Amino acid sequence: MNNNGFIERNEWDGSLDTFYQLDRNNDARITRVELNNGRRSNFAALDANGDGRIALGEWQWSHRSFDDMDTNHDGVITPDEFRSGAVPTSGR
Repeated sequence: MNNNGFIERNEWDGSLDTFYQLDRNNDARITRVELNNGRRSNFAALDANGDGRIALGEWQWSHRSFDDMDTNHDGVITPDEFRSGAVPTSGR
């Protein structure tokens, strides 16, 4: 939110458990590397119902990060959107 290149606890709208899991070096902030390493890179693993798309209910991160990944704003993340390289960010 403050454009410092890190997600700090006060910027995170997901669960604190998830924040602490992603904060691998325990410095109270999440870097892009930590966030990418914490994100499952396998689309199929996130597509819990196997319908070829990820709905908000299947998404493990914040609503904001879902919206960031859903680049065409149709309410689902497709494999192409997932592979686009968008990175989940902190919440609104």
